[in-house]
Amino acid sequence: MCAAPARHRAARRGAPDSEWKNFWVAGDPTDTGRARSGRHARKTTPYSSHIGRVGALAVSLGVGLAVANSSGVAYADSDTESSVSSPGNDSVAPGPSVPGAADAAQDGETDATDEVDDDIDEIDDVDGDDETDEDIDDGEDVGDEDPDETDEASDLDPDPESEPPAEEAGAEDAQVPVESDGAPASAGQPSVPPRETEPTDELAGTVQDADTEESSAAESSGAATEVVPLTGAPSPEPTATQEITDSVGLFTAVVSNVVTPFADPDAPARAPWLDALLAWVRRQINHTFFNKSPIYGPITTEQIFTGQLLIDLHATDPNGDPLTYDIIQPEHGWVFRDIITGRFIYTPYQLVAGDPLQDSFQVVIRDDSEHPTGALGGVMSLLHNVARMFGLAQADNVTVTVPVFVDPVIQLPPLITPVAGLGYTLGGDAVKLVSSVLVADGDSDHLAEVIIKIATLAQDGDLLEYATIEGNPITATWDAQTKTLTLSGVATKAQYKQAIEAITFSATQGALLVRGVTISATDADGVDNIAPVLVAVAVLPALHLPPLVTPLPGLGYTLGEAPVKLVSAVDIADGDSSSLSKLVLKIATFAQSGDVLGYVAPSGNPITGSWDAETKTLTLSGVATKAQYEEALKAVTFAATQGALLARGVTISATDADGVDNIAPGFVTVGVWLATQLPPLVTPVGAPTHTLGSTPVKVVAAVDIADGDSQYLSEAVLKIALLGQNGDTLGYVAPSGNPVTGSWNAAARTLTLSGVATKAQYEEAIRAVTFAATQGAGIVRTITIDVTDDTGVQSLTSGVVLAGVRWSLPPLVTPVGAPTHTVGSAPVKLVSGVDIADGDSAYLSKAVLRIALLGQNGDTLGYVAPAGNPVTAVWDSGTRTLTLSGVATKAQYEAAIKAVTFSATQGVGIVRTITVDVSDDTGVQSLTSGIVLAGARNPLPPLVTAFGGRSYTVGKQPVQPISAVDIVDADSDYLTRATVEVTLFGRSGDVLQFSGLAGVPITASYDAGTRTLTLSGTATKAQYEAALKAITFTATGGSWTTRTLAVRVTDDAGVRSSAGLLTLSVW
Repeated sequence: MCAAPARHRAARRGAPDSEWKNFWVAGDPTDTGRARSGRHARKTTPYSSHIGRVGALAVSLGVGLAVANSSGVAYADSDTESSVSSPGNDSVAPGPSVPGAADAAQDGETDATDEVDDDIDEIDDVDGDDETDEDIDDGEDVGDEDPDETDEASDLDPDPESEPPAEEAGAEDAQVPVESDGAPASAGQPSVPPRETEPTDELAGTVQDADTEESSAAESSGAATEVVPLTGAPSPEPTATQEITDSVGLFTAVVSNVVTPFADPDAPARAPWLDALLAWVRRQINHTFFNKSPIYGPITTEQIFTGQLLIDLHATDPNGDPLTYDIIQPEHGWVFRDIITGRFIYTPYQLVAGDPLQDSFQVVIRDDSEHPTGALGGVMSLLHNVARMFGLAQADNVTVTVPVFVDPVIQLPPLITPVAGLGYTLGGDAVKLVSSVLVADGDSDHLAEVIIKIATLAQDGDLLEYATIEGNPITATWDAQTKTLTLSGVATKAQYKQAIEAITFSATQGALLVRGVTISATDADGVDNIAPVLVAVAVLPALHLPPLVTPLPGLGYTLGEAPVKLVSAVDIADGDSSSLSKLVLKIATFAQSGDVLGYVAPSGNPITGSWDAETKTLTLSGVATKAQYEEALKAVTFAATQGALLARGVTISATDADGVDNIAPGFVTVGVWLATQLPPLVTPVGAPTHTLGSTPVKVVAAVDIADGDSQYLSEAVLKIALLGQNGDTLGYVAPSGNPVTGSWNAAARTLTLSGVATKAQYEEAIRAVTFAATQGAGIVRTITIDVTDDTGVQSLTSGVVLAGVRWSLPPLVTPVGAPTHTVGSAPVKLVSGVDIADGDSAYLSKAVLRIALLGQNGDTLGYVAPAGNPVTAVWDSGTRTLTLSGVATKAQYEAAIKAVTFSATQGVGIVRTITVDVSDDTGVQSLTSGIVLAGARNPLPPLVTAFGGRSYTVGKQPVQPISAVDIVDADSDYLTRATVEVTLFGRSGDVLQFSGLAGVPITASYDAGTRTLTLSGTATKAQYEAALKAITFTATGGSWTTRTLAVRVTDDAGVRSSAGLLTLSVW
């Protein structure tokens, strides 16, 4: 009877059968599929053959030796499930030996592939083991096996088509991996004889879970082998469990090495290192070509009492590759991964209090930790990228952004600390509830609500008001029933502080009852303050304090003069009112007929005045501020017509806006004085000196007129009192807008200024008076000044001014220059600089420039007036004299002389002497002439140096033959003409052309007969150099010859240079 192999079964990690079976099965690392028989696959012939009892024993010893060579330690297991025993014996028959298992166990590979696990499962099924960790049954020693049973086990039927005899019940079914090449398979082959030793402890743990990185790689590569089950007799139920220990000696190892090739002559034994290498290669191939990106989610978080956040990504890799993690740290905390739990732990930098903390960080999930480095790793990376291009593989890494939301650990309550206001007076304006307040919250910058309630002794009519503040988002709601004002809206602590300080309190009753007002706050996190704070508001009865007027008297009044201010200053005080309704001013003592209190309302002042001459009372009325009443009181004037030396007493009574009169009126006295006529006093400052023949000079530089009782004058008299001379004159031209006029008496040498005008206007008029003389140089005149005020009172003393006269000083001219004119060129400046000095005059009237010595016919002095200069010129060629004339400043004459030019037509080498004489505005001529030496010379020819060396190909684009050119002219900066001529080997068809340059005033014309290009126009040397280099050459014939070009220039003096030669090759 054949035992069907169980599918999808995994041997227990500690089961001895599974360990030694994995040892063999792991030797085929290239099997990528589950080792199960295909539905239509033909069974292959197993490698084992019937070798009899002795052969079976030898094979068992060989298997044991292989196990011992891989790990020579003893093994013991106490599990009792599903042990296999033969029908006639309780001893356990170990599972069959599978080729390659010993090599895999020797290699110690920890990451077995899926096919290995399937092989293990199927071998366990053949052996009768269950997936629940079966041990060897009955606990009997292998050495106690019945010899007869051993013989029965070895006498297998050699017929491939027959079923194994019943004697093989003690031998476990096995699966042997064979190549799926489509060869016919025999279903009745006997199993390999059982081995006689138990697997050692070291074999345990060599087989890992099938869901590993290598198994995933194997599955993706496709199945290469299949497992064919070998069936045997059914196994009886186990009867007992026995701990079995065994050791493998040297003899067993030798027998195993000898027998193994005979048991499988067609399959040589594998090397463990080769199996491990092939398994590693398979994993790398799978990762390179068929990798799947890591997956994650759902992301779970858990916050612990310390404020840390535990985050689980639930990341896995579809291929079973080991995952590594790179953490990109957040902004407000630090993250690390707990290697024990695999969770990420977020720790805030600061303790979270008040508002929740929002943050995020990133984790890069990687499955490329086993990726090779170096050249091999580079090649594999390239292949991996190619596989990703075709959609076979996915990226190695996945970046996850993890949001972080940390609830606050602690939340502090807000704290309100107010300072009470000054209290409220019934009937008065509403007052501030608090004078200041402190709003604090240790963990929140915002409040959501503040409740202000009149908690104790509240009265009907009590009112808390809040006027919305611009830019402040807080709104208010007043509940008159509960006497509660609620400020609401999320705002900053500063805004709530501003709002609380803006709350006002008023009442209509309940005087002397102190209200208790509570203030409660709730912050933006919903945390209330621990207890409301209390503010006491005192309510005082209405008080009506009287106003108080305190005036300061003025200077008094002089009979006959204009009214004077009644008070010089005043102060009005009222403890409970800022406005008055009335002021009453009364001349209470020594009032006289003709006494008047006048009032003119200041601009913008609403107070009006009413004068009662009978009672000598002035009433100022109208509701206005105290400051406006102070202004009105200072505008009140007093005047009298009699009663000199009688000091009037004036009372001032005030009534405030509440109708409360002052307790006692203010009192001020006004002195009345007899009319007095104080004389004016004039104080001039000045000591003028007139230069004979020059313009008049100011008599005074400054003057001050004082008059104690008058602001106006009617006359001022200026007289040359001592040492006056014939021709002496005092002149006057009235300043603009001044009403004072003047009259000169030459006989008396007196200037009279008349007309009623202010003292300031007379000061201005006296400063406008001038003095001039025609003789008496060196004689100092004495000029007196007397003034009379508008009441006819003359100054007691005269102001005195001393005026001198002197002869005019001659000017001095100092020219600098030594010009040399090039005959035929433009005129040259005569002087490079000139200085004119005059000690007593700032103006000149004439300058004369003359070629005094060695003048030649054709010598010329030219002049073009500078812009804005009033000086004109006249040239007399007969006397070779240039005369500059016109009244102008010394600076203007200096500019005019510097504008004079010199030119000559002959007399080369002769140095001319040119004199310069000036006369000032008084007609005084300079005592000495300024001298300038001017020469003449013939013009120097320019020098042109041209460079060529270029070549031209007939029929091609034009070429510029002049590669560089330099023009030198020692006496001229300008040229008027240049020619370029093809002199040697010229051909008809040769063309020189110039198309012009932007901003260069040069034109061109070409003469084909002489092959000459002429450039003309006055331009600088640099401009002509640029034009010559811009000339182009073309030709229609004459190839293989070299043209010679001659360049000549002519300066602005008409002097022509010699030719500069250059060559041009034509091909």
